[in-house]
Amino acid sequence: MLLTAMAMPYAREGKWPLWGYVQDQLDRHEVNATEVLHSLPVVGSQGAIGPSYGVAWYRRPYMADDARPALTVAAAVHLPELDLLIAQPFLRVLHIMIKKRLDAPLSTQEVTRPEITRSGIRQALPNIGSAFMDRLPDILNYEPFTMSGMSIEGEEWKRPVPRSVLEYKDVHDLESYVGRTTELVNRSATTPTYGSATVVAPQPPIAHGVYVEESLIDELENKIGSTQWNLDKLIRLLRELNSNYGDGHPYACHALLRAILDHVPPILVAPASGKPSFDQVVSNRSWSKTDQAYVTKLKDFRAQGDDVLHRQIHTSADLIKMDDVPPRAWLNVLLRACIDDL
Repeated sequence: MLLTAMAMPYAREGKWPLWGYVQDQLDRHEVNATEVLHSLPVVGSQGAIGPSYGVAWYRRPYMADDARPALTVAAAVHLPELDLLIAQPFLRVLHIMIKKRLDAPLSTQEVTRPEITRSGIRQALPNIGSAFMDRLPDILNYEPFTMSGMSIEGEEWKRPVPRSVLEYKDVHDLESYVGRTTELVNRSATTPTYGSATVVAPQPPIAHGVYVEESLIDELENKIGSTQWNLDKLIRLLRELNSNYGDGHPYACHALLRAILDHVPPILVAPASGKPSFDQVVSNRSWSKTDQAYVTKLKDFRAQGDDVLHRQIHTSADLIKMDDVPPRAWLNVLLRACIDDL
């Protein structure tokens, strides 16, 4: 019932439903959706950190009503309608990725970084549906061994092909894919020991979730055409920020967040002359006490963003880590103000 409540809206609309909607659906049958979600089997890490895999992808342990938990390819084992919608075209794309990895030119002096693109996949699989292609980036991000960063330019996107896809060379059906993924996650979650030597198993990147709430991005997209502002760049910046945050890229996150702070002031303030600045956003707009504190901290972060962008190379190690990325609540408050003003 839970999986169906999530899958049916996705099949109709191309987006995972809000968690509040799923809870309301199961409430009508006197079923606690949160308890059911947390009871779903998971292999690997049982916490918020470390490689894991199950039929659902969501932020543990708490989810707000406006969150959008997703189903993975594994859910198609239980829902035949997802087999044709997600699983079968995903497996075809997976083997395109494997071929890209194996056919990449070799070099003794340069790192090989094969990539897939939207247009390249359409060329290799001309009969693949447009709706699936729109969903593909998210599908890849919810599978532990295909997740990677992504860059977007217009309707085109490209993303690197991780070496981990080679583990699936002999996999051609859904059950084998889920079995292999389970095996790989369990292998990555353990540390085998041989004699006195400890061998650390390779692990896929830790998923950090989303930085900007998807519901806010959806609201921005709904504003397109009803406001004087062109929101395309802002939405792309936010989606790239989410992608890089999920993949654990602190420098890209700093640069993108710094760019967003420079991009949005015209929405929020209208100075008497010249271009509005983020300092004016903080000082000239009426904020609640808490929101004022958040945007002030964002203003202070700009110096940290400048440090990431402009500090030149030196002999000591750089110390910027994912923990240095500001709390998500700060930016979400700023975006809520932007949406309210559009």
